[in-house]
Amino acid sequence: MQDQLLNTPLFPEEHRQLSLILNDTPGAPDVVQLDGFFHGVLSLPRPIMPSEWLSELFPNTTEKSMTEVEQLINLVFRYHNRVAGLLLREQPSPNLNGSLDQTERWMSSFARGMMIDPSAFMALRNSDTGSKLGTMIFSYALGTANLPEALFVGQSPELLDELREARDQTQQVFATQTALENLEMLKILVTGTRQMLKPAKNTIKRTSYRAGRKIGPNKLCPCGSGLKYKRCCGRP
Repeated sequence: MQDQLLNTPLFPEEHRQLSLILNDTPGAPDVVQLDGFFHGVLSLPRPIMPSEWLSELFPNTTEKSMTEVEQLINLVFRYHNRVAGLLLREQPSPNLNGSLDQTERWMSSFARGMMIDPSAFMALRNSDTGSKLGTMIFSYALGTANLPEALFVGQSPELLDELREARDQTQQVFATQTALENLEMLKILVTGTRQMLKPAKNTIKRTSYRAGRKIGPNKLCPCGSGLKYKRCCGRP
């Protein structure tokens, strides 16, 4: 019965309830950001367990009662499962109005979701057809807690410049397009990302760089991301 409930799409009133709970939870995303995050997580080439993203999304629920936390988790899981079902049918449906503000927030959260497995970015960047797409997505994680610009200082300034330029160019595109055009662009982004990462499903393994010679946590990651090992393939 519980499994059946978790696979039931949210009703309009439950959407409103979820939005209110998120807004009342310190550090939590809003619905637009939640939607972008799940599209990012579900575009990765390996299954991402809830234990990997729950603390990322909800770092502070200590002031809520157990009943409130259970209600939040139930609604969030059902939202996640709805996005997952649409993506399995190759029907991405970003939940936003397409305005510049919402599009930017959705994109930042999409990148944040994908940053759970940074090796996926390198699979895109190292692909002849996916390099531009990977750089564009990666650029929206730039400056966040997961990808502070300081990581590139003295390590890979060329990559930092490339990401800044990609971010500026993408923002300009979103600013000049209509809301409908922005939504279509996000759908193409999700579809393209998932298609390009499919061949990597059997080759991307976060443990691949942990074998053999020990790598210092502050050394550059051997995957070529330009990040320190502890913030890339060496993350616990």
